[in-house]
Amino acid sequence: MIGCLLPARAERSRSTALRQVCFPFLLLAACSHTAPVQKPAAMPIAATRPRLGWLSWSSEKSVIYCNRRLDDQGNEVGVRGPCSSVEVGGTPKRIMSWASVQSPDTSSADLAPSPCHLLLEEAQLVPSPEPARLFLVSRKERILLESWSPPPEVNGDRFFVEASLSPSKKWMAIERIVVGVGEGERTIEFAAVELRETPRCSP
Repeated sequence: MIGCLLPARAERSRSTALRQVCFPFLLLAACSHTAPVQKPAAMPIAATRPRLGWLSWSSEKSVIYCNRRLDDQGNEVGVRGPCSSVEVGGTPKRIMSWASVQSPDTSSADLAPSPCHLLLEEAQLVPSPEPARLFLVSRKERILLESWSPPPEVNGDRFFVEASLSPSKKWMAIERIVVGVGEGERTIEFAAVELRETPRCSP
């Protein structure tokens, strides 16, 4: 699915304010058009979309996460980083990027304990602000796990909340993701990561 959107925060990205951004959920690719199109309402993220954030569980109760850059084809560009680590109940600590040698979580973006799934909603900044949201969804209910309205000092074009389950699925990493859209390149950065107990899924 591909939709052409105006940059969500034009005042933060002056170089893209006069062009539109074609933003496939899979590749976050950009393209230019001349006819203006009004930004549609933010849509839930499809389960088939690869994760944006690079995050790896270094143990059952700790994760390593790194900022990265992607090209138009979704390939990483340059050196990953800066990187940080955080454990349950702890505060983030900056680490060297070479320490992130583990494999990242590559599960689907909506993964949750069965039979539930996660629903991701992108933040909408214009015409009326709406936060990025993360829901735990079952057949009977939809529980809000995280709601994030990016403050003005967070510089970016698109904003998401993702989640990752620990190997035992007892813990969940809640990730606040910032996407910057540039010429032929996207920056994927973490605004925050917090580890919480995985909520119970009601059938």
